Amino acid sequence: MLVIADDPPLGAVLADLLREMGDVALVSRPAAAQGRVRTLQPALIVLAVVGSDALAGSVRQGLRADPWTAAIPLVAVAPPPRQGPRPTRPPAAASLDMPFALDDFIRCIDQARHTRVRPRAPAVLQRIGNAV
Repeated sequence: MLVIADDPPLGAVLADLLREMGDVALVSRPAAAQGRVRTLQPALIVLAVVGSDALAGSVRQGLRADPWTAAIPLVAVAPPPRQGPRPTRPPAAASLDMPFALDDFIRCIDQARHTRVRPRAPAVLQRIGNAV
């Protein structure tokens, strides 16, 4: 599992909670997350970007648009709502607004871990598959 968080204490807490379920890596620079996700290919991503809705949306959109990462279940942890409506978010297997109860977090993780996402093969692999 991989935690992507722009707030180091929050990322550490989320990673500690997830360690009960398996191995966890932590990325504290969301802008660099795409490369780490491609390299690690985690079974699950927890995205907790509290500093900027735009940054969180950009990371989510990048992960969903990349054929190598699109099929990885994503749990989005969002800060408490600010004034006005929330921006539209790209899809996630589960979403959770802070503050949240531990049971709710565990339930979201379980839901995401059991979500079947249809993987999309990268275009080069699709072409190879069509040639065979």
